[in-house]
Amino acid sequence: MTEVSMFVTCEDSHVPVPAASTCVGKLAFYAQGRTVDDQGNILPQGQIGNLQFKSLTAMKGYWRNEEATRKVSTADGWIDSGDVGYQDEEGNWHITGREKEMMKIGGEYFIVSRLVTLPNRLTNSSFQAEPSSPSPSKKLSSPTTPSPT
Repeated sequence: MTEVSMFVTCEDSHVPVPAASTCVGKLAFYAQGRTVDDQGNILPQGQIGNLQFKSLTAMKGYWRNEEATRKVSTADGWIDSGDVGYQDEEGNWHITGREKEMMKIGGEYFIVSRLVTLPNRLTNSSFQAEPSSPSPSKKLSSPTTPSPT
């Protein structure tokens, strides 16, 4: 994210991360992160929400564009990344999607592209979409694509 310059998270090269992982690592020593809901309330660790970061290297604003600056930053200096995710119990940050690509239904985030393409990939019309969640039991599942006949 260029608004915070350089980087705010980094992976530990000594800890293997599965290829399909949503993990982007721990915060850099000079950065702070938080997860907030749509009203800007801070969410507890492990709960999915909008990711915001603060850093010594973060931008002060967009050049001559105060309106754009207000859209991505808070009054107290946090930058809204546009990412949806959470921080796990070990302090690792996970990105589960982009705010613009997700829909909130009943308090749960759903990845719109998976909801839209899912019926086309199923052989029957019955399916159940699961919310995007840090809980292993509630991960979005991707059905296998039917083989061509």
